[in-house]
Amino acid sequence: MKNMLVLALVSIILFFGCTGGEQKKTGSNVSVEPPKASSTYVVPPNDSSVINQKINDSSSTVPIKPKEIVYTYYSSPLFFIYYPKDWGVDDSNNGIFEFLAPLEDNDDKISEEFVVEIWEGNESTAEGFELLERQLLKPYDIIEKKENVRYKNRDAFVMEVEGKIHDGNEDMFYKTVFFRNGEWIYRLHYAIEKSKLDKYHNIMETILDRFVIGSG
Repeated sequence: MKNMLVLALVSIILFFGCTGGEQKKTGSNVSVEPPKASSTYVVPPNDSSVINQKINDSSSTVPIKPKEIVYTYYSSPLFFIYYPKDWGVDDSNNGIFEFLAPLEDNDDKISEEFVVEIWEGNESTAEGFELLERQLLKPYDIIEKKENVRYKNRDAFVMEVEGKIHDGNEDMFYKTVFFRNGEWIYRLHYAIEKSKLDKYHNIMETILDRFVIGSG
């Protein structure tokens, strides 16, 4: 009799042990509410960007992930842009919208920037866009790359330049994207001090990638 009770108890344990781990499926009558729109979103850092910080004089390291970047947005009838929440915005000049990174410390003299310029124009070819950009270059600026690309389903012209900041000696990296949207010409441009390229390049490319073109 005792053996039969033990067998029965083991059978019960095995039964509930197996069924307890089964994944539950959502029934067809359950609706899932979509996420609500938000004025900000967070871009997590890449795992490859983990920083190894040494502790005291020990050879052991502890992985420390960089701070996540919170983005907010700016919108107008002609574009919609995400940018880091702690950046400044200057839209005081007609057709020019500047998004400016804060200075890092008292020794930092250059604010990285992403600039959106929009105007009515006749330029529509890579040659025309290149001519416009060359007029802004200084003699010591070097064109590292220029190419025709597709950007947001539009023909675009991209130019990458290395040189000095236009009113100083700091080494700079510039990237510009030109394209046409109806009667409007768009010039998307960012500038990064080369010593801070590792920190800001991915941020600028994220802004560029998430840029939304308005009606033309």
